[in-house]
Amino acid sequence: AAEQYGMKGNIQAGANIAEDKDWENTVIAKINLLHEAAKYLTEESGSIPTKEELSEYTKIPVGEIDSIMNISEDTKRVASS
Repeated sequence: AAEQYGMKGNIQAGANIAEDKDWENTVIAKINLLHEAAKYLTEESGSIPTKEELSEYTKIPVGEIDSIMNISEDTKRVASS
């Protein structure tokens, strides 16, 4: 039916926007989780946790933590310019 009314592209664009929002929400949730985990682990041990310790605690792979940290750093650079 969407194709019949020439709406196929609009529906696909809407799906892409929804997928982008899901991705954004997932990344934001992981950033928040890492932030809270870092605070907790710092309070517990008295030192800043390593990526490996964060990975073990949150069950997020170290490579993904690296990617999330890079996104956060990029955001800081954009916000300060």
